[in-house]
Amino acid sequence: MREMFSDMPFMYGMVAVVVGVAVSFVSVVVVGRFQNVLPQEINKRSEKYLTHEELTKLMEWKLTRGKFRPRLTQLVQTNTSETVKEVTCNAFKCLPDVKLAITELTTLKAVGPGTASAILCAGCHQVPFMADEAIQAIPGFGKIDYTLKFYLQYLDKIRSCLKKLLNKDPKGEWNEHKIELCLWTHVVGQKFAPELFNNKTLMKRKRATTDDESQETPKKTKSLDLTTNGSVKKMEKRGFSDYFTSTITETLEKDPQRDVSTIEVDLKLSTLKPIHAQLLMSIYEFLQGEKGRKVLLNGWKAAGITEAVESARKWRIPTLDPFMP
Repeated sequence: MREMFSDMPFMYGMVAVVVGVAVSFVSVVVVGRFQNVLPQEINKRSEKYLTHEELTKLMEWKLTRGKFRPRLTQLVQTNTSETVKEVTCNAFKCLPDVKLAITELTTLKAVGPGTASAILCAGCHQVPFMADEAIQAIPGFGKIDYTLKFYLQYLDKIRSCLKKLLNKDPKGEWNEHKIELCLWTHVVGQKFAPELFNNKTLMKRKRATTDDESQETPKKTKSLDLTTNGSVKKMEKRGFSDYFTSTITETLEKDPQRDVSTIEVDLKLSTLKPIHAQLLMSIYEFLQGEKGRKVLLNGWKAAGITEAVESARKWRIPTLDPFMP
């Protein structure tokens, strides 16, 4: 189990970018905002809460992870700023009682248990987001039911998995949200980027991890070498996803029309391992090939954007998000 989950931070970043490119370049920015920026904003406040703008942007992110329903974004905006702050603040105070916190949040217009879980997850990673793909990865669940009762069953399954993982890896920095991301990565990655999950790739990563552990010499003091130091490589596994996503996010926020494939990521600053660099390059090579173009085309088809699909057939993928005003 530990081996299955160990590369999750890196693999999530890779899969999120592939899916983001397939559906919408700007969706990469939205994902980066939810996973990195919003949690920092919430947790630096004396009391945790969401602003009206943050709730609206969170809904935009949620719609990238499921069926696109633009009416929800319009409806959630009808909540007043005062109500959003008061209700979200009260909900965070209800924790660790997740049931009570979700009940409080669902008093907001357009906020059901799924969106409520996203709100709580943004401020507390002990509450996993109710992701369809994560649920699909758990054996025993039938049709997804977007109710509080069903979410609590999902939460129990996640926490049961977390308990087993911590027993095998007591030093691991695991929580419910990381388990959810790992399950999402596994399901979505198998669909959109199966090349990253084949046995040959997995064996390379496993050997790389073994080499890292054998290189560690905790009793000796050595100068920091970003290319060989085992501790740095382990830190990179946790930090690369944030670094990679934030680099793309910052670039696209400054220039929304920028072609994501032209964005350069400083591999030295990310302490990127050779195997990760190979995977990164293979993603862009894959997207530029015939199969990769089909992935992009299918993403636009799934979004129901006829004009974009027509452009994609001529290999001219639109660089603007058609969902943005």
